[in-house]
Amino acid sequence: MPTREKPRDLHDISHLFLSRGRSAGPRGAPVEAVLWLVSLGAGGNRAFFAAGFAAAAAAQGVHVTLLEIGGGLPNIGYYLSLGPEEYAASSADPSRLVSGSAGPRLRYLFSAGIERLERHDPPAFAADSPRLLVAALDRGIGRGAVESVVSRWLPEHGGRPDALCCFGGPDDRIEREVLLDGLRRDHREAFLLDLAKDSAAGGSRAADETFAVPERLVSSWAGRRLPEDPFFGDVVSHLLQVLSYRRKRVKDHAAG
Repeated sequence: MPTREKPRDLHDISHLFLSRGRSAGPRGAPVEAVLWLVSLGAGGNRAFFAAGFAAAAAAQGVHVTLLEIGGGLPNIGYYLSLGPEEYAASSADPSRLVSGSAGPRLRYLFSAGIERLERHDPPAFAADSPRLLVAALDRGIGRGAVESVVSRWLPEHGGRPDALCCFGGPDDRIEREVLLDGLRRDHREAFLLDLAKDSAAGGSRAADETFAVPERLVSSWAGRRLPEDPFFGDVVSHLLQVLSYRRKRVKDHAAG
């Protein structure tokens, strides 16, 4: 699949998403969207991309809940600049759930397994605000269980992902294609995005879009801070644009 053109400015796209936030849901409820980031197992990839996308969305006024499920380090706590005793807690004790906030519009939860989250009370969401839940998980995590957790937290949404991003290294192209095929089969209505390091080989046949991951990102994986590369803003702007237009299309179809 060819790479798409550079999207419109993130500020313009997020304004489009935000402007529909107070009227699109039932009874005037704010817009709710769910994004899954599915990794082939590289913990650094999973946490780094999740932290970068969540921070880019929160910076533009979207209230973000960032959820990471999976073991290994670094995790999102590392990129959120938590102390070692905090970000390593879920790896040392798989039953441990770590949660908190990083600014007024970004909340986070992470755990090595889904079981702890299934018993966790739904977090309180900001009233009258567009909401984006970003769930980062490895492919081995039971996706049905993730949907069940999210549906408890966002009952009017239903829990199914509106968009999915899949990523891995240049040596796992075949495995990534299998994963993308499975995600497309299970989530036919979702927007499916392939984040590829091997973009020269072309995009996935199952994905709606392919983004080339810039090589410069690898050198910043070690930094214990939120990623701020323009790449994350480009991807988030495109996702918000797609979700806004899809929501409008559904609304127009229902009205007409």
